[in-house]
Amino acid sequence: MHTNPIVINGRSYSALIGSDVKRDGMFLELGVDSGVSREVVAECFYSDVDQSFTLTAYVDNIDPAALAWLREEGARRLPPTPGTV
Repeated sequence: MHTNPIVINGRSYSALIGSDVKRDGMFLELGVDSGVSREVVAECFYSDVDQSFTLTAYVDNIDPAALAWLREEGARRLPPTPGTV
């Protein structure tokens, strides 16, 4: 599910949240839309196996504030909540 655009320090990002059956968990991707395509710049992954988080940057020039947003939003949205499992 895509979220509304997120503007961090003047740059517009998009977020995509979903389930990854192969890795057994949930992900939150942070992307940059060029109008023609979407480039995933970072991902927060929550593992259902060991309840851990992994933050992965796919490009070098990510704004630290964008990574902080991704980490915080992933911690808030990815783990299952009581009654949803």
